[in-house]
Amino acid sequence: WCLTYYSYRVFCAGCLLQALMDTLTLEEKADWVACWPSKAVKLNATTGQIEVEDHELYQYDDEHLAKEIAMGKPGLCQVIQKMDTFVFTVEASGALRPEVIVMNALDVLIGKINNLQTALDAEKNEQADAEFGFTGL
Repeated sequence: WCLTYYSYRVFCAGCLLQALMDTLTLEEKADWVACWPSKAVKLNATTGQIEVEDHELYQYDDEHLAKEIAMGKPGLCQVIQKMDTFVFTVEASGALRPEVIVMNALDVLIGKINNLQTALDAEKNEQADAEFGFTGL
């Protein structure tokens, strides 16, 4: 018996436009940071600058966009999904460790890809035979 939990999340790269951030008062910065439900950004108490706390915390909630518009400062932060990076988390409770579960899943996936490749090759050969008038004897 093995119970498994997994999650897949995209990885986002946030870009704070510092020149625009510098036009905000400390109170406005605190309000903007507070609008992030995921707490992906923080206000550095020492420098008064807004910093990305953790890129992995970002969720596509767009709360910060609404706040930026309400403040009359759209574009304070641009969050872009990194297309070549993701976070895949596996937690297991049972006989198998998460690494074993992932490796077994990858083996199954590789087998399915190989089966697909075999079927595509057979289809390609059948089309070539039909094109040149060959029949299976």
